[in-house]
Amino acid sequence: MESPHQFYYIPKHLNRGKTFAGLPRDEVLPALFFLIVLFAMRHEILSLVACAGWFIGLRQIKRQYGDNAIQLLMYWYGSKHIAESMFPKSPPSEKRYWIK
Repeated sequence: MESPHQFYYIPKHLNRGKTFAGLPRDEVLPALFFLIVLFAMRHEILSLVACAGWFIGLRQIKRQYGDNAIQLLMYWYGSKHIAESMFPKSPPSEKRYWIK
């Protein structure tokens, strides 16, 4: 691909994370799900451990790979149909010729 007209720019919405109540959505929503479901099943200690495990584990992954690690993994390596529905403004991930 020598023609620069066939390259894509990295969309800015892939670099910004989505938030829920001011906190990163991919950290908070699964933690709340674990908390609510396990707490409703009367497993209070397990719910707190699962929430803390998710939150701390994801923080470690984000420190190593960046703030949008899960979103970018879903874009690059996820199913084509899911990627098209989640990232409608982005070109397909098969076209890996990007301009930085």
